[in-house]
Formats: sequence, C-alpha cells, structure tokens
Amino acid sequence: MNQSKLLVYSVFLTIISFAPPIFGQENTSQNAIVTQYTHAINLYNNKAYALAQKSFQDLIDSPSASYLKGNAAYYEAISSVKMNEPYAYKKVEAFVANYPTNSFKDQAYLVVGDYYFNNKQPAQSLRWYTLAEVN
Repeated sequence: MNQSKLLVYSVFLTIISFAPPIFGQENTSQNAIVTQYTHAINLYNNKAYALAQKSFQDLIDSPSASYLKGNAAYYEAISSVKMNEPYAYKKVEAFVANYPTNSFKDQAYLVVGDYYFNNKQPAQSLRWYTLAEVN
C-alpha cells in the first residue's frame, strides 16, 4: 500500500516539475503574438500600410494567433483600401464573409464607403454605407 502511494506521489511530482516550462512556453508564444499585433497596429496608425499589411498577413497565417485573426484580417483588408489597391473591396468582402461576427465588420463597410465617397463615386459609396448597421 505504501509503495502504491509513493508511486502516485512520484508521478504527480514528475508531472508538476514539467508543468512550469510548458506553461511558460505558451505565455512566451502568446506574448510574441501580442507584440507582433501591437507592432502591426503601430505601423497602421503611422500610415505604413504596406508594412502593416504584411505583419497582419503573417498573423493571419500563424496558427497560434487564432484569437487575433479576425482583427488582423480587418486591418489587412483596410490597409489595402488605404493604399488604393485594385479590388481592395474584395478583401473587405472576404473579411466580412470569414468573420461575420467581428466587431469591426460595420467599420469596414464605412471605411470602404468613405473611400468611394472621397473618390466621387456616390453610388458605390451608398452601397457600402447601407451595409453598415450603425446604432
């Protein structure tokens, strides 16, 4: 009986001794993802859209950034709009299709609407504005 308790305690202590490095690696990985996302946001806010777009695409492609993929997809698509890329609206449509519940969805519609409005295309502008559900 004492040997079985000793075996259970030994296994338990072995598992516990390996747990901190495992959790530490996960935190380090998540910290790196958050750092990369923050850097990409800073690039975007400083109007370095091409660099920001690349950083956001890297996050989208990263399997460990699943909780940030929707936001990264928004900024990646909007960077295309800001750089006047042809068919940037298709990236916005893809963002909305892939992340229909993302909190940036309506903002994306408004940004594209503003783009068309500023480029004197009122019909296109109106189309995008009407897609947004503004409260």
